[in-house]
Amino acid sequence: VLTPVGLIRYLVLFVIDLKTRRVKIAGILPQPDGRWMRQVARNLTDAFDGFLHHTRYLIHDRDPLFTADFRMILRDGGVRTVKLPARSPDLKGYASHCTSVVRFNATSGKRRRSESFRPCFLTGGSSPGCS
Repeated sequence: VLTPVGLIRYLVLFVIDLKTRRVKIAGILPQPDGRWMRQVARNLTDAFDGFLHHTRYLIHDRDPLFTADFRMILRDGGVRTVKLPARSPDLKGYASHCTSVVRFNATSGKRRRSESFRPCFLTGGSSPGCS
């Protein structure tokens, strides 16, 4: 993100419901830490409007931000976490597709609004701009 002090890299934590292909941005922060991840876990498993409230599994990569506390909060909310095996990029197809499309749309100034990344998840990748 270009800010008044220069470029700042933000990390985006997003969750995808594979059944419906809905994407939820759980948080955006330049320097996430364990405390922030615990709050994200509480938000995701909230009994009233948590994105993972009726979800049985969360599949995640091996990022150190997915701490034992994060996994414990999810487990207490009824969500079992499954850590992907090391060196398994082929198992992150949906997430890789999401980040690729977002990156492409962010760098392409000539794209129309109707060709944003959102229709890719709603139509199963059959919208313009989905690869």
